[in-house]
Amino acid sequence: MGILQRLSLCYGALAIIHWATNYGDKAFRYVGALFTLAFIIIYLSFMVTFENSECPRDKNLIAYCNFGSYWDRKMFTKAHIFEGGDNDPEGLFTTLSSFVNGYAGYFFCLVMFDNKNQIKKILTIWTIASLMCGLIAIPLLEMMPLNKKIWSMSYTFLTIAISGISLTIITLFFDVIGK
Repeated sequence: MGILQRLSLCYGALAIIHWATNYGDKAFRYVGALFTLAFIIIYLSFMVTFENSECPRDKNLIAYCNFGSYWDRKMFTKAHIFEGGDNDPEGLFTTLSSFVNGYAGYFFCLVMFDNKNQIKKILTIWTIASLMCGLIAIPLLEMMPLNKKIWSMSYTFLTIAISGISLTIITLFFDVIGK
């Protein structure tokens, strides 16, 4: 798979969630959060507990031995994996964790939508959410490495934190201080 296919799968899933939650209606937002939580649990369950007959269990999170790589090799064969390698950073299974990044962006948009003309409240919620994601990344580092090639959950939450803080700072400079 490639980055464009991954983006389209994430966008498609987010569009379905947006539609299923009555276009972001506050009363139904828990549905999207539950899907995201389910994706996190599924990803962690398979990536951490997977045992491959070709690799020892303590190596189950390296590029060749992880579940995402194994799944992609079985689904697409090695000939259709990025650069004919053993691991596709934009593989089908690791799209679950990249969806979490997409949902975080959706969450940031909903915060902005809900709090129009309340820039201080928006920046506060964005900062808190970003810091929480950064704090979630810390214990996940004990479970799995910070690794883009397997799109690890620690990588996912750290990139959400960095993106959220960056968005907050840019908004602060251009929409608050710059006016």
